[in-house]
Amino acid sequence: MDIDKLFGLPAHPLMVHVPVVLTPLAAAGAIVMVLVPRLRAQLRWFVVGAAVVATIGTQLAIGSGQKLQQRIDNSRALAEHARLARDARPLVALFALSLIGFVLVLRRTAPSPLLVRAAAGATVITAVVATVWMVRTGHQGALATWKGVGIRNG
Repeated sequence: MDIDKLFGLPAHPLMVHVPVVLTPLAAAGAIVMVLVPRLRAQLRWFVVGAAVVATIGTQLAIGSGQKLQQRIDNSRALAEHARLARDARPLVALFALSLIGFVLVLRRTAPSPLLVRAAAGATVITAVVATVWMVRTGHQGALATWKGVGIRNG
């Protein structure tokens, strides 16, 4: 689904905030769940929901970005931003799936400690990688948009 405009404006600058905010937020929540077992029950559905919405938001941001890219001048910086975004899509989805797997392992009756550690490790690794990739993607998008734009002080 490609959304071109929202409220008469290009949708992409609005859509990007969903994955840019929710990916690191869900990652932080997932890491807290791994490190602080007593908080798992309280956090799990909020964190899983944030990760799933971040995954959907990533797809919406990519779709709206593709629509916007058809109407603006292309540059190397923009092409790199688009490449990073395409790579972010599976990484954010993998993080969400790892987190769901971790939650499902915890819901098992007496899960094996090895299985819990493996699921926790996969969750932390994918959380960090997805967040780093999302930050790189957002930074490159900001460079493509703002580099060379003269902004006066005061």
